[in-house]
Amino acid sequence: MNDVANVGTTLVAALRAEGVDAHLRRLRLPAAGSSTALKIASLPLRIAELVRVDLEARAGAYDLLHIHYAYLGVIAALGRHRAVVHCHGTDVREGLRDLLRRPLALTALRHARAVLVSTPDLIALVRAVRRDATFLPNPIDTTLFRQAPRADGPPRVLLVSDAHPLKGLARTVPAALALRDRGALVRAIDRGSADRARYEALGVRDFIPAVPHERMPELIAAHDVVVGRFGLGSLGNNELEAMACGRPVVAEFAFPGVYPEAPPVLALRDLERLVADEMLRRDWGARARAWVERHHDSRVVALQVRALYRSLLD
Repeated sequence: MNDVANVGTTLVAALRAEGVDAHLRRLRLPAAGSSTALKIASLPLRIAELVRVDLEARAGAYDLLHIHYAYLGVIAALGRHRAVVHCHGTDVREGLRDLLRRPLALTALRHARAVLVSTPDLIALVRAVRRDATFLPNPIDTTLFRQAPRADGPPRVLLVSDAHPLKGLARTVPAALALRDRGALVRAIDRGSADRARYEALGVRDFIPAVPHERMPELIAAHDVVVGRFGLGSLGNNELEAMACGRPVVAEFAFPGVYPEAPPVLALRDLERLVADEMLRRDWGARARAWVERHHDSRVVALQVRALYRSLLD
């Protein structure tokens, strides 16, 4: 139920390949991404959508609902469905502080048979409510996101993160823009006027149009180095997909011990060397690809999820 950062889509496809009869129910939530006032105004339509999901779940006789986004799990509590609630970020970072969403999120988290978090920075936050909450690596389709050569030309640096205040643009953008004097092309993805304005305020002039998810490998492959987010200390799908494409990623990771081996990401101080040294880029890109295959490949993650489902249904 629901799709966040294409995790639902990728996971359902991988589960089906492993023999699980999995289906994705996307949601049409009015006023998504709008102000709280508009969301409140659209509440009757949102409730009607969740009621439809409840009816469809009953008609389909599903063993389990896997619900992406914390507060939406309230439908499982109200409908008495067995459920896994999967937290992705804003749904708990902001949702557990929001007067409207907090009671819904708490109800959902407490009712769920299991609670998953998509990035390690969420573990402590969610375990304050559910001590058994578990980190599940985001599934990456490594057949879609794969290594590809880049066309000739000057070194290209992609600022892959959105411009959310938590993503550390005040640190990453100046470091990347300093490379323009060395002939590098530095670009950000144009995700809309508000996002673009935040980047422009920091001096970014070159943008590349946003593309559908299935074309992201092509966009990534057009660049030599990818700069991700700083501030949260964890890797999001943007960084993981770039790593799967064999591109060296500059990002922050601050949770040692979450993986058996630390992710091969580089620090901001390494940007200048990466832009100047093609062999260094190839080396770190190959390491990144291999690490994603071991820990985030959708088939690897699907096996973990299938085992979880079985444990909840025994």
